[in-house]
Amino acid sequence: MVVGLVKGSFRFLRREVVGAYEIITFPAAVPAGYEKIVDPEFSWQ
Repeated sequence: MVVGLVKGSFRFLRREVVGAYEIITFPAAVPAGYEKIVDPEFSWQ
């Protein structure tokens, strides 16, 4: 149970940081060769 809590907390934090990054940088043009930052792209995949 503790391991799951730690893993879930890390995944939550990672997605929050990536989301903030994407909100801040969305007006910028998409660079060539752009790939998704988090894999899987959606948490339910």
